[in-house]
Amino acid sequence: MSASKPETRKEFKAYCLRRLGAPVIQINVDNQQVEDLVDAALEYFGRNHHDGSIQMYVPVEATAQVIQDKYFPIDDSFVGVQRVLETSYQGSSQFSIEWQLMASTYPFALKGDGLLTYSMAMSYRETLKNVVSGKTKHIRFNRHMDRLFIDIDWNTVREGQIFVVEATRVLDPDEFPRVWNDPFLKKYATALIKRQWGNNLRKLRNVQLVGGVTIDAEGILQEAEAEIKELEESMILEHQEPVDFIMG
Repeated sequence: MSASKPETRKEFKAYCLRRLGAPVIQINVDNQQVEDLVDAALEYFGRNHHDGSIQMYVPVEATAQVIQDKYFPIDDSFVGVQRVLETSYQGSSQFSIEWQLMASTYPFALKGDGLLTYSMAMSYRETLKNVVSGKTKHIRFNRHMDRLFIDIDWNTVREGQIFVVEATRVLDPDEFPRVWNDPFLKKYATALIKRQWGNNLRKLRNVQLVGGVTIDAEGILQEAEAEIKELEESMILEHQEPVDFIMG
């Protein structure tokens, strides 16, 4: 991989500093500050960019501890949970009440001809199946707690029972190195470092260097602020997934 296409955190930091002028120009930003800003850029990218996260279906097991606590522990890489499905439930055979209800109402959805009618009937059947079986659960999730609460009767949950969580997970760049080469992430992290550079230099605003050179800290800071604002606006307009439209 070339120097302009980083695959590791070290290569990514070096790329951002070169974009600002290093090593020709001394970038007055401490390494720990750079580390913090890279983390901030990754967090913003993962939460907002459509390429920063992925929707997944993750199986979770109802262990004895989970049943006792009445919640599932969730990894902190997950930033959202959409729904929870059971992989199995009582009465799934053709002799169950749920199956008989679907079978008795299903033919009414088949009135008409063509693929559209068939597609609508399949959608109708799946909706009815979820409603009558209680397969979809009411959930409560906050990413700061790392806990997934499901509003069910926990007395009916068996140890070892599997639930499937539909969730949104932030991509880990150590697991998926191509994240480091994302164009938006590189620009955003560079702009954040540039803003920190300007803030650091503001403390030397009245100091004149050898040869009469004056540090334009305000200029660097203003440029960085403008770049960050432009990038965050482009995130909203170009890189975020559209908000689901709901008709009331």
